[in-house]
Amino acid sequence: MKYQETLDVWNELTEEERILVLKTIEDHNRHWKRQKTELKFIPYPNNWLENKRWMDEIKTPQEKRNEEVTTLLNEQDKRRKIEQEKLDAENKKVFAFFENLEAEEKMKIQKKSEENARIFFPKAR
Repeated sequence: MKYQETLDVWNELTEEERILVLKTIEDHNRHWKRQKTELKFIPYPNNWLENKRWMDEIKTPQEKRNEEVTTLLNEQDKRRKIEQEKLDAENKKVFAFFENLEAEEKMKIQKKSEENARIFFPKAR
């Protein structure tokens, strides 16, 4: 690790960026410890600063699980909507079929329905 390179990068940062770095560095350290991150995967300070890694989103294991569950639920909702759209399309076809029947056919179906109702539900009349 080259101290001067790190210092040069630090000096190039704006005041707002420096404040943000100081606010987030401890969070990143805790994250690396909690995740038991191997040292070879922790960026050198100058790279961390230069690549604005302090802006990386840090998620706890619980937050990651919550995000995964939310993603799964969203996918289920999408599938349900697609299935509902298919059902709606089929229903439209059925309704269109019955609307296109001749009046005579409609009367036959109506009479048959009434007969069936009298047979299966005699007390309802």
